[in-house]
Amino acid sequence: MEKDFFRNTEKLRDEIKANIFNHFEKVENRQVRNIVLQRQQKSSHIKGITSYYLHQGLNGRLSHREMIDLAGAIEIYSTSMVLIDNLVDKHNQRDGETTYLEEYGPEMMGLASVYATNAGLLKLFPYLNNFFGITEVDCFDAIGKAITSAISMDIDRPTKPSQILENIVKVNGITLGFPLGLVASTATDNKLTIFEIMRYGTDTGTAFGLYEEIRDFIGEHGKGKASEMKSGRTPYFIADLDSIDTTFNASDYVGKDISDEEHKMLLELLRGKGALKRTQRLIKNHFGYGRNILQRSLNQDEFEILDSLRITIEDTLDRII
Repeated sequence: MEKDFFRNTEKLRDEIKANIFNHFEKVENRQVRNIVLQRQQKSSHIKGITSYYLHQGLNGRLSHREMIDLAGAIEIYSTSMVLIDNLVDKHNQRDGETTYLEEYGPEMMGLASVYATNAGLLKLFPYLNNFFGITEVDCFDAIGKAITSAISMDIDRPTKPSQILENIVKVNGITLGFPLGLVASTATDNKLTIFEIMRYGTDTGTAFGLYEEIRDFIGEHGKGKASEMKSGRTPYFIADLDSIDTTFNASDYVGKDISDEEHKMLLELLRGKGALKRTQRLIKNHFGYGRNILQRSLNQDEFEILDSLRITIEDTLDRII
């Protein structure tokens, strides 16, 4: 089987997307409706797709239609985090499309985020009591910490590699680990398995957070090259280089609109000094931890489908770096 995760799961993604559109198109306020629908246009819906195959791979008993609805609910809830990011980072564009932040203002972006949070939780409510009952943990508290960390990235703006990685784990890791743990609880009552799946989500989400920083830097995020760095956020690989090279000063680049020539020189420096390679190894390590969990937890067919996501991202990293 071809290992291109996104091509192989396209049909499922379209079903999940249709489910989300069916819900969001009923939003009465036109501006909120436009904001929440915009995010779905080019979203890869990885959380929803992963949820579907996790449930199947754990021999869950929900029907196909029930799983599409659950996957859609997870994506609806996850939309709120993207909208918070747009608001805090002042993203007027994402994936090459308007976020409506400039057109409608921050108040409407905030309202849309609150709507997505509440709508997602309402749809997830039938599964939450079972999840909390089995795990005996307060995952709402974990999500609160994820939101706090997301804001910290832009307000406190950590500059040390360890601090940046810790925030990525709390934000990207937890916001994938929590919903995937919830999905696991719909298929099994085994607490160890559920926590294992949550760990898979945390490691995979952390890998994605580091990966997305690299994508943003080279301009594959639809927001221009190094948009996060321009806004004042220090990417992990920049902090890594700053920590090992006394001749390099991250403040010469972070928070500034660097020219194409400066960007090219910085990219060559990051490659030459090995900062991108070290970040790539860190990403592969986290993906590897997740792969091991999946291999011992899921049926072989579903394991291979979900592991193709790791392979696809690692192949893309090899091309970039």
